[in-house]
Amino acid sequence: MKHLRPQSNNINHPGNRLFTSNLVMPNIDRWWNWANSLSLWVKIMGIAVGMAILVGLLSSFQAYHYASKNLNEQLKEKSLAIAREQAAHAEYYLLVNDLLSLTESFKNIKKNRPDVRYIIIQGQQGEILAHSFKNGFPADLITNTQNATPNESTVIFQTEKEMIWESTIPVMGGKLGSLRVGITDLHARPRVYSLIHSLALGTIGVIILAILLSIILTGLITKPIDRLSKATCAIRKGDYNTIVNYSCQDEVGNLIEAFNIMAAQLKRAAKERLQKDHLRSNFITQIIATQEEERKRIARELHDQTGQALVSFMLMLKMLEQANSQEEINNGIKQLKVVLSEEMENIHHMAIELRPSVLDDMGIEAAIGLYVDQFKQKHNIDIKLTIIGFDDNRPAPHVEISIYRIIQEALINVLRHAKAKKIKIILEWRDTDIRGIVEDDGVGFNTDGRDKGRLGLYGMEERSRLLGGTFRIESEPEGGTLVLFSIPFEQDLAEDKKP
Repeated sequence: MKHLRPQSNNINHPGNRLFTSNLVMPNIDRWWNWANSLSLWVKIMGIAVGMAILVGLLSSFQAYHYASKNLNEQLKEKSLAIAREQAAHAEYYLLVNDLLSLTESFKNIKKNRPDVRYIIIQGQQGEILAHSFKNGFPADLITNTQNATPNESTVIFQTEKEMIWESTIPVMGGKLGSLRVGITDLHARPRVYSLIHSLALGTIGVIILAILLSIILTGLITKPIDRLSKATCAIRKGDYNTIVNYSCQDEVGNLIEAFNIMAAQLKRAAKERLQKDHLRSNFITQIIATQEEERKRIARELHDQTGQALVSFMLMLKMLEQANSQEEINNGIKQLKVVLSEEMENIHHMAIELRPSVLDDMGIEAAIGLYVDQFKQKHNIDIKLTIIGFDDNRPAPHVEISIYRIIQEALINVLRHAKAKKIKIILEWRDTDIRGIVEDDGVGFNTDGRDKGRLGLYGMEERSRLLGGTFRIESEPEGGTLVLFSIPFEQDLAEDKKP
């Protein structure tokens, strides 16, 4: 049986690194998601208070570091200065061997200078000659004196209660021994702690000030954003009358101004959409009604005209059956031909009105030319037609019928409302689009008030819009009317003109 080797406990093992990264990454994502879920107020407060605490801690640490370093230098210099002073002062007492007076002098100095922990004179062999201790020489200092050196130096050591800066100065070059002065930090160290305490109080004050400023700042930011959020919810529900009031010209003010402009545009667009929906509904209703009327008219004509014609055909055929001579037969056949020709002409006109066959056979140019000629003859109106750019190509069938119906509707509107005597029609196929103009010298109208009862104009506009084009009307009372439409040219909307 094979034994499985235990997995290595080395953190650098590839499996362990993968396991560790899988543990760390979800934690980072979880904390990041939690931070993103906090409100803006909490984020600003957290950043402000966190920065104040961080700055306070860094400032306190640096102040403590530099103050401690400066204090150490001062205590070292102070211990050396006192040691040099007392070494020079002790020469006389050592030369006259007045150790008692020297001891009393050391005790007075210690009494007058609280920072001085002790003063010691030791001989060349390390023996203690004089000191400032009242209750005997400390045992730990006796150990240190055994290795005393006459060279000038400063050492630092820690006792149970304090730090001692001890400076050693040779007396008369070491001939009379050496003097040691110990300086304590018990009296100087509280000044450092007092500085740190002041910095801590200042940090707390800065934190309180940061909290107050954060409350004011978050109020200035979150209140308009909250109003903006509520206004956005209102617009989402369809209330486009919402306006956010904000007087400051800062970034939030610019955002609110842009929002108010957008709300106004949405309100205007909603109004236009309602109008267009209403017009489209009326337009569809009119189309359905027109289709039904057209069907009624066709049914009536088929019944009244074509039906009666067929009945007359039957009667004429019966008369031919009952004819007594060849002359009566010939006369009956002539009459039958005349009636058939008239009825075929009527059916032809009916078919043209439904859809001109010339549009499918010969294209938009011939169809519009034929319609304009018939319109001129029927209504006695001077029409000038100009068609440019349709020599080699022709639009797709649905584009052709749309252009044909737009021009047809424009001429019908001129006939019904304009009382015009002259009409100009220009149809041009340029490089990128097909443009049309229908201009008359009629009575015109006010285009600002054309919303009511303009289903004919709206029908022309809808045909242009459905093909991705544009439609515009320019008119004024007693100034005629200009109808302009443009349909963009696309390669799949055109086909080669068949010979």
